[in-house]
Amino acid sequence: ITNKCNLNCRYCLRNFWEFENTRFLNLKEIKQVVSNYQTSRYVLYGFGEPFFHPEIKEILEFLGERGELLLITNGTLKEVELYWEMVHLLGFSADT
Repeated sequence: ITNKCNLNCRYCLRNFWEFENTRFLNLKEIKQVVSNYQTSRYVLYGFGEPFFHPEIKEILEFLGERGELLLITNGTLKEVELYWEMVHLLGFSADT
């Protein structure tokens, strides 16, 4: 949902791929993607820290209402404490 991250881990693929700009998928875009699939499990994991997303609460609410939600985080932002109960399974990157 974003390529923005607050860490600069040396092993991260973000160090090998050049991102022109920080990008956030907005809630409308996420709803469009989700509407194309029949699933009850959603995984938020990728090249950025999901809790940096300005619409993270709304995204978690939307996906959580549709099914099981797994989120991988580096665990360093205060938003983890605010929203962790909205996630069915919260994973932490052990390498950060």
